Amino acid sequence: MPTPHATTTEPAIAADAVATRSSATRWPWFAILLLLPIFVFGLFGPLLYPHDPSAADFSKALLPPAWLEGGNWSYALGTDALGRDLVSRIMAGARVSLLVAAVGVIGAGLIGVPLGLLAGYAGGWLDNVIMRIADVKMSIPAVLLIILIGSALGGGLQTILIGIIIVFWASYARVIRGEALVLRNRPFIALARVANCSHTRILLRHMLPNVMSTAIVLVTLQFGPAIMIEAGISFLGLGIQPPASAWGLLINDGRAVLETAWWLALFPGLAVMVTVLGANLLGDWLSQAIDPKRRGA
Repeated sequence: MPTPHATTTEPAIAADAVATRSSATRWPWFAILLLLPIFVFGLFGPLLYPHDPSAADFSKALLPPAWLEGGNWSYALGTDALGRDLVSRIMAGARVSLLVAAVGVIGAGLIGVPLGLLAGYAGGWLDNVIMRIADVKMSIPAVLLIILIGSALGGGLQTILIGIIIVFWASYARVIRGEALVLRNRPFIALARVANCSHTRILLRHMLPNVMSTAIVLVTLQFGPAIMIEAGISFLGLGIQPPASAWGLLINDGRAVLETAWWLALFPGLAVMVTVLGANLLGDWLSQAIDPKRRGA
């Protein structure tokens, strides 16, 4: 006969488990709301621009936001020193950030995931070589590494993409290697070897599908840092070059007139902050939804 203590705690444990599962599978609406602007502006920006982001009008230079004295609702967030609409330039910068983040982190995954799988499955000297290269890369600060790449290749979109891929591939490789080390000792991998499956077939058909959920989580978690790196490098002048629009460039432009035209740096900075926060929240939710071990964290 169960003790009174057991009868009172078991339903509570079951209720907690149900609540945890429901919270893990509930859609992260706040994160989606924060990320919605960058995807809408990034994909459909040219159809939504109130003004041409590169069109200068010196008669409207340094207009304040519309709700302040001297503002104009045609330029809701004000204009820069050349009279360019800040809303349109932030929307154009969203396209750059979305492109850089998506291509950069996916490109890093296309390099890091296969190398991590190969290192974890093969072991031995190949594992040592791949991991030592990853250790060397991770010992160099990301911003310093991209600055060195920018100094060698010059500024531009290509420099940022190459830099982000080089910065992030090692993170994929280390995490996926850990997953592969566990998978290679599982019974279904042993059965595949007994069935005379080739190493390539084992890697592609049996191990890769089992690490894809982890790789997807890594993509979402690295989306925010990739945007921050793009903004930081553009701020330093080694990324996107004028007259193109990028959030880092807009913040740098506003830095020179921060006391008199604070909106030029504030609103692009808020765009970076909101997007990175949304990406981090989405990545955290996704990691809990995919990994049952983290649902109770």
